[in-house]
Amino acid sequence: MADPTPHKDHLLSVLAQTVDSAKSLQSQAQDAVEQAKRTGDVAASFKEVIAAAPSDNVIPAPMWAQLTKAWEAQRDQTKEGVRIFQGLPALSATTASVTLTTTLSVATFGPWLAQEGLVAANRFHAVIHRPNETQDALQGIDRFNLNAPGSLGRAPKDLLAEGYQALTRPAGILPSPAAVLIPVREALNTILAALIRRRSVQEPASKHADKVISLGRHCARTNLPSDHFERLAADYVRLQDRLSSSKQAALSPTEVTSRYDEALLFLKALLDSLDSSRLKAN
Repeated sequence: MADPTPHKDHLLSVLAQTVDSAKSLQSQAQDAVEQAKRTGDVAASFKEVIAAAPSDNVIPAPMWAQLTKAWEAQRDQTKEGVRIFQGLPALSATTASVTLTTTLSVATFGPWLAQEGLVAANRFHAVIHRPNETQDALQGIDRFNLNAPGSLGRAPKDLLAEGYQALTRPAGILPSPAAVLIPVREALNTILAALIRRRSVQEPASKHADKVISLGRHCARTNLPSDHFERLAADYVRLQDRLSSSKQAALSPTEVTSRYDEALLFLKALLDSLDSSRLKAN
């Protein structure tokens, strides 16, 4: 009898290998502990979500392929981190990117999750949400000198602060999705536009995905997976849709927080993936 869940079983195997590799990396040196633990925690919590899937039919085959390819890249990059610590900057970028891919995919799992899967998904979101994520984003903006006002006359750090305040100190009883997510979307767009202007080689890139891929072509750090920026570009397009839909969508506070976290994950993944020495000065 044929295996009824080949996609699930293969992804579970990749996740298990990632967990094992992350644990090995974590044990190598104190400096690697924080990043390795995050890699392992994200893989382990998502492994529980996948284990709860009743069949391969819960998501389309292309999504299984996307997730598996992303986690194979994470597994391989983690193993590289075990072998050589110079791989840690690339590991950080890969972890942020794969975590974003995974988080965006988990958002589509809700309709089929039974109680066990819901518990696993809640644990996964608890792993993803970090109180210092906003501070990390602000530091990344400073590191790349990206806080100049954009076309709307607002600086990215001010826009992120506006979104964070609307999330943590809402004007009403619950956070307004648009008040939280639209400023964050504009901050990302302003940052991406500034990075595009600082490419060493200028080329046409009008669409969101084209901009991310162009940055990868001309400004990427070394040792990243070959499909890293293609995956990051695809996730950015999905993220833009999720942020923009907040103007019409009735989102729960948990959903608003998740989308806010996704935006910060993208920013971390993008900036961690770039080599600042390959960008022109402002």
